[in-house]
Amino acid sequence: MTAQIYVFPLERRVGYIRDKAAKLLNRRDRTDADRYLDGTVLACSADSLLRLGFSNEEICVQLTALRAAIIAESWRVVMTSAQASAESA
Repeated sequence: MTAQIYVFPLERRVGYIRDKAAKLLNRRDRTDADRYLDGTVLACSADSLLRLGFSNEEICVQLTALRAAIIAESWRVVMTSAQASAESA
């Protein structure tokens, strides 16, 4: 079995998404979380894709998918944690 490394499409980068979702959940409040996601994660990803020569349309598609994947992973972590807490109570 060989390892697969995904640079593109961004939503397939599971480790990156899990890392950013965990950091997102550690933010103080929603405003700080939104600022982190939009201002740091997505802005840096957009810059990287621009340097690689992707079109603005493709970058928009990739960032939308990446944002959705990070938010979905955040919800998965929250729901898994809530379920584990309910089962232990």
